[in-house]
Amino acid sequence: MKIIFFRCNKYFVECKENVEDFWSHGIMWPSKVLAEILVNATTSKSYLISLFYIRGEIFQSKTPPTTSVTREM
Repeated sequence: MKIIFFRCNKYFVECKENVEDFWSHGIMWPSKVLAEILVNATTSKSYLISLFYIRGEIFQSKTPPTTSVTREM
């Protein structure tokens, strides 16, 4: 059990050091994350997301109408 803890701990310490290295060079996000954010941003430009909190959380997502053809199975 101790070996699993030490391996996990080593992994998270290395991740923390990598993040601190990015931040020290003025890079907020790694290039892989930035590419994913860019793809998501371009595909979701016309989406409207709302979050309301009135005695509980209500999450609402409105997507634009699609022009794709649905396939029948």
